[in-house]
Amino acid sequence: MSKYNLIVLWENVFPHQNEAYDYAGRRMLKSAIGNQNSRYCPTIDHIRPLAKGGKDVLENIVIWRPPCQQIHDFIGNYA
Repeated sequence: MSKYNLIVLWENVFPHQNEAYDYAGRRMLKSAIGNQNSRYCPTIDHIRPLAKGGKDVLENIVIWRPPCQQIHDFIGNYA
């Protein structure tokens, strides 16, 4: 879990954009933030996991969208 707010991160990474694409080319929508039922809901992930010594700093964080088949499993782990 990150200390960073996803909306604030979105506005810093994707200023003035309502949609963007993650590193795998999956479409994300700003309006879907917080809507766990949306297939376009982005989330925050650490490039180097915190459990493996990664830091909770902006340089170690990406905004991404899990593949559709993994969304409910992914969210279920953090709900």
